[in-house]
Amino acid sequence: MMSQYQYPRHLDHCYRTEKKIFGKYSYKDYTDVVKYTTNLLKHARNISDLLLELVFPKSPELKALEVLSPNEFLKKVERCIGTDSPVVDAIFQYRTPFMREAIWQLKYHGNKKIAGLLAEHMYEEMITLAGDDFENVSGDNAQQIFFLPIPLSVKRRKERGFNQGELLCSEIIKIDTAKVFTYSPKCLEKIKDIPSQTSISDRRKRIKNVRGCFEVPDEMKSAVRGNTFILIDDVTTTGSTLEESRRALLSAGARKVICLALAH
Repeated sequence: MMSQYQYPRHLDHCYRTEKKIFGKYSYKDYTDVVKYTTNLLKHARNISDLLLELVFPKSPELKALEVLSPNEFLKKVERCIGTDSPVVDAIFQYRTPFMREAIWQLKYHGNKKIAGLLAEHMYEEMITLAGDDFENVSGDNAQQIFFLPIPLSVKRRKERGFNQGELLCSEIIKIDTAKVFTYSPKCLEKIKDIPSQTSISDRRKRIKNVRGCFEVPDEMKSAVRGNTFILIDDVTTTGSTLEESRRALLSAGARKVICLALAH
């Protein structure tokens, strides 16, 4: 006979099986086991993090960076006052040590803490740049504002294991509780695997390198047509990657495309 706890019906088979092996087994016993296992896994993760810290110690800059609030971060970096492209905006100057460390952690290590910190500032800037479109988000005839990261080629994504832009966007989604923006990463794809832009210094060669490497898939053209988009990138130098992505969306009928990078 069971105790005062009513065992869930969908676990009844499990209960009968466990009873044969262990004897009387109440629902309370089961929940205690779940809690114990959860706590054990939590401690295991903490031990894993500690071992990683011993083997691969964090730099002083990273330790300081991970404990900063969004407002404290602003005091450590410099605002960007302009980019090399008339259609590309950037929030911060890349040259400051804290900004370089933040970008490095996001781009090459997929650091979620840093992504969350940077997403706070990216989200505020998205609202500012959306302007009149943001004002029209409410109401029956609301103008949707879509956002998406610069896509990686299939080869580059396999090499890196993640897209830092997607990581940043996933944190923006968490912040956007009012659902002002709509995440739509499938509206653009990279169809060519090209040499990294960081290996090319000349602006004209950078423009030529990315020309024709982005396109809107046929099945997404109806979703793109007539809508506003915000393109997200981590770093912009000449602006050629964002410009080419913008061109692809506009060619598919997008009404407006805003280009925004974290740093320049």
